Amino acid sequence: MEMETYLWLLIAGAGVGAGFFLGWIIKLKIGQRKLNDAEILAKKIISEAEHEAENIKKSKLLEAKDEWYQLKQELDRETRQRKNELQRLEAQLVRRETNMERKADLLERREKELSSLEQNLKQKEQQTIELQRQLEQQIEEQTARLERISGITQEEAKRLLMESMEQQAREEAAQIVKDIRDQARLRANREAKEIIIQAIERTAVD
Repeated sequence: MEMETYLWLLIAGAGVGAGFFLGWIIKLKIGQRKLNDAEILAKKIISEAEHEAENIKKSKLLEAKDEWYQLKQELDRETRQRKNELQRLEAQLVRRETNMERKADLLERREKELSSLEQNLKQKEQQTIELQRQLEQQIEEQTARLERISGITQEEAKRLLMESMEQQAREEAAQIVKDIRDQARLRANREAKEIIIQAIERTAVD
């Protein structure tokens, strides 16, 4: 009886030990599987992180390239604008220099015309003085001649000659005045044309 009891106790102890061993084996298997699952999950997380990092890197690179392209476009646009502005200012400066040269030439021509007109007026004045002197001389000569031929008085002879000479002098003076007026009219026409041209050029520049 005692032998049987010991046997059952031995069997029970063996069963308990086997149970503990089996439990340990099961726990070990479960731990190994969890470890494998954790390793797989870690690898998956690392792979996804690397993939996301690569995507972020590509995205940042594309953003940097796009920003660089936009900056380059802006710089090119500003460069073109400055170049166009410089060309416009240069063309405007050339036009102003041309206008100044034209005005200087016009002023020089006007000065020459005025100088020539003054010389002509002086010549006309000298001619008028000389003509008056010649008329007075002719009057004296003709007066003396009429006195000798017709026997009229000196006063009568002078009156007749004066009437004749005055008519001649009026005709010559009228011709002189006409010449001066013609010159003044031509000069005024030239100046009017130049003023119109300058006004058109200023309008074009503005």
